[in-house]
Amino acid sequence: MKERPILFSAPMVRAILACTKTQTRRVMSLHPSAIACCCGGTAARWVSEGDRWHCGTCGGGARLRPRDVEYARCPYGQPGDRLWVRETWRVGAWLHRDRGGRLADAIAADYRADGHARREWLPCRDREQFRRLVKQSIDDAKKAGIKQYSADTYNWDYGKGPTRWRPSIHMPRWASRLLLEVASVRVERLQSISPEDALAEGIVQLRDGGYGLPAGEYYHHSDPSQSFFQLWADINGPGSVEANPWVWVINF
Repeated sequence: MKERPILFSAPMVRAILACTKTQTRRVMSLHPSAIACCCGGTAARWVSEGDRWHCGTCGGGARLRPRDVEYARCPYGQPGDRLWVRETWRVGAWLHRDRGGRLADAIAADYRADGHARREWLPCRDREQFRRLVKQSIDDAKKAGIKQYSADTYNWDYGKGPTRWRPSIHMPRWASRLLLEVASVRVERLQSISPEDALAEGIVQLRDGGYGLPAGEYYHHSDPSQSFFQLWADINGPGSVEANPWVWVINF
């Protein structure tokens, strides 16, 4: 079993927390359409067996060239592997190691997606990283005009600190609150998504019968697949749906 990081936007984090998102799509770096089978067809269907592909023409296996194998393996793992979610976060509070060394330097984290302020202490075993986070947080408190309570100690309510929000790409493993287990992996074209899979991507049916995301009812459409395409374009940019890329479909 391996663990790998994966980034999610705030709406997708909220969907995972609400248990409405159990699937994600990520663009492939290698297109199955470029892989030829002995019958002249192309390996258009992924089977999660390392470098094995199934030909969409004859159903046979297409063996990849050694240099292509690494590209063909899903970078997000195989069934049984785990994905730890990176999301926007910040330092909510900090606690120094006590004099006896019985408690490691620790951080309490806030999460921007849903405003959750985590109250348990998360050990930060990298002392240099801990010092940097505390120094930056103290600088943020000073800039916000918060009065110092004692040496490098400040008081504020949970979730209402002045510390900076940190991009998801910079979230360390110890700060992550979501761990997903990969159930299956396959490959398909983006526009091949079914209405059922669009719902697994976090799209929900709204009160008026349309489909979208519950927070603010964004991406409203009568068809869940079209709502997902609007969401995809918002995340990946104009023309990203029309490009119809090959994508990894990861169920968790």
